[in-house]
Amino acid sequence: KMLQRASENEIKEHLRQTIKKELIRNMRTRQMWTLQLFYPKDEKLRKSILKKMGRIWLEGTFLEKYQVLVNLENATIKNGLSKRFPGLKRALYKIEKDFFTELLFSGQGTLFAFSELYRLGDRREDYLWLLAF
Repeated sequence: KMLQRASENEIKEHLRQTIKKELIRNMRTRQMWTLQLFYPKDEKLRKSILKKMGRIWLEGTFLEKYQVLVNLENATIKNGLSKRFPGLKRALYKIEKDFFTELLFSGQGTLFAFSELYRLGDRREDYLWLLAF
């Protein structure tokens, strides 16, 4: 409800006051979307977040990796992770396209992957066959 009634600055200020170090350290993967709205300035917290995201990028499920992918829109997060994962230095479009293509061919979340590839402009007809079988 707050997202619908408050300005972006009000939301960021609320998150700045609410999100404390302990909360970030114990953050679950599904809560990482909040980092799109607020990324802490504290260097130790940033390192902790990047370490957690790096672990997820290496070992997580596709859904968990998607949470990291969404946060790559934040240039600070993208730059921090790309120091550890040079492949993330590429354009976000290319990273997303590769991610969703891999997801599509894995047989997991095929409809989601197909719709995201379509959104990105990759509209190959052979992808339709993957949905049919």
